[in-house]
Amino acid sequence: MGTFHDHLGEWHGHTIVVETGDGRLVVGRCHECRDDRVDLVGADVFEDGRDGLTREEYLENVRRLGYWEKHARLRVPGDEVSAVRLLREM
Repeated sequence: MGTFHDHLGEWHGHTIVVETGDGRLVVGRCHECRDDRVDLVGADVFEDGRDGLTREEYLENVRRLGYWEKHARLRVPGDEVSAVRLLREM
């Protein structure tokens, strides 16, 4: 049958990690990933040192245990994005 959201890109519905130029990590389900923005649903934003964790420790926890969704919807402007990756490939 397939999805009715083909126009939203191949990462639609997948959990992604967005790295920003200022060092934040944004983890969430991708709604749409475009050059000018990344829209996420059910997202969390991590800044180095939060809860005493490094970026690597935070990502390891997310891979093992998941993450707490603190934002129902979140948009990261394209000019703030330095990298976007699928969580399962990290």
